[in-house]
Amino acid sequence: MAGRPPHENWISRARRARALLDGVREGEREAALQDVAGSEHINTLRRSLRALDLIEEWTQHKAPFERFAAVPQSIMEVLARWAAFDDEGAWDAFLSWENARTPVELLTEKMQEARSNRGVTAGRLIEVRYRNSLEPYVNELLSQALNSDVLVTAVEKNAKEIGEPPVDFRFLFAPSGQDEGVRVAAMFIVGPYRSPTLYAKNAFGWLQKAFALAWIYDEVILVMPEQGPFSKYKKWVEDFRRKSENRSAARLPRVSVVLSPVDASEK
Repeated sequence: MAGRPPHENWISRARRARALLDGVREGEREAALQDVAGSEHINTLRRSLRALDLIEEWTQHKAPFERFAAVPQSIMEVLARWAAFDDEGAWDAFLSWENARTPVELLTEKMQEARSNRGVTAGRLIEVRYRNSLEPYVNELLSQALNSDVLVTAVEKNAKEIGEPPVDFRFLFAPSGQDEGVRVAAMFIVGPYRSPTLYAKNAFGWLQKAFALAWIYDEVILVMPEQGPFSKYKKWVEDFRRKSENRSAARLPRVSVVLSPVDASEK
């Protein structure tokens, strides 16, 4: 990185890099990352930023900053990869590292073993539990998304029709007091994730899915768990819709975001 102060530690470098990236538009971020990285490999910069994010998250919820100030960058990078799929497991690994100063190679092996053992099963279990907990509220969430009362004639959970993409809930409904016939809505849950940073990291994929589904459903509703960045997703949906209005004179995609009444952290 050009102009790096002498003896600057990795946390200070990562903070300085992030400050330089603040305000950079999404489409220009890759070029900005490369510019900020300078002679450093761009993925090295990405890893250091993820490690810094983890330190700041743990500083808020786990321990004071001083606990992490002297932790080597390579160790925090492995822990950041671990926390992406199991934050509590990563914290336990950090506590173990504090006591034993586990070499980075061994810590990496443990992280890979934890990820392999966890697999998709634990993640799927969280999704299923969360979907089941949300089920009593889905009619209310549909009304909230449409900003009107609705008459729901059918609800299908974890809908997986052949030839159609799977969704968490599919509705047949009619808006109350309107003579528009039966309409179809798709509702799916964003995540849920144990690590709050994953909501922003995976945002584009969720928005892409929602707007793709909007061409075959009358309404598409994203349900945001309480831990997620609800206001950011709402703004991103509005931005996507605005771009659609500029591109198409045909039927516009109807996508909305609602806040879930169910706490994902308890699942």
